Amino acid sequence: MKVSIKIIFLLILISFLNCTQNTNEEQYIVYNDIFIELYGTDNLHVPFTHLFKLDSITQDSIHDKFIFPKNRPIDNRRLIVGMHDYLTMTQNLFMLPNYNLSTNKINYKMNNRGEKFKDFETNLIKKLYQLNKYPEPISLEKINNTGRFELLKSSEIGKLRDNNFFKENIDKVCYQASITLSKIAFDETMKNGCFLYHKIDNGGHGHPILIFFVKKIEGRWKITHFIE
Repeated sequence: MKVSIKIIFLLILISFLNCTQNTNEEQYIVYNDIFIELYGTDNLHVPFTHLFKLDSITQDSIHDKFIFPKNRPIDNRRLIVGMHDYLTMTQNLFMLPNYNLSTNKINYKMNNRGEKFKDFETNLIKKLYQLNKYPEPISLEKINNTGRFELLKSSEIGKLRDNNFFKENIDKVCYQASITLSKIAFDETMKNGCFLYHKIDNGGHGHPILIFFVKKIEGRWKITHFIE
């Protein structure tokens, strides 16, 4: 009897480990499928500050159009994007979607605009926050479908900064932004999921933390919508 219990326990453990491994691998498939859409191709264009390298007459003539990234020239430098060393949710709790500072709790029913979540959104968001209480080191080498954008861990970018790397190579390299991704919460079918995304531009300008929802359609993951 004891042997049978041990065998059953072992089989359950193996099944759990396989499921965990499959989930871990699938989240990197998601990030490869959606990274370029998530980060945005507008980031292929030169920053707005490039306008001020031009003479004043040219600045005045193109200023209004230059505000929109797509109207700017393509940036031919190496485009570096910093990635947080861990899949996690940000430590800035007040910035998290649905976080109530007065109660220190997540609202799983309503978004920040008071709009009610759909049932599947509520279930995924609840799982998302529970899952990301425990950070997981990011396997950056598994995210390789990034087009012209080069990914570096935040810790590695810190070393480059110490060596004045970007300052000395301003005409060759552009450090664009720092990104934090969370672990992905999947439903039971592994066809729907959601994750947290946070971006801070080079220079310190932060964007709202967003919850992105993804769906597997014809064998490929697609972004369906996001929530602030």
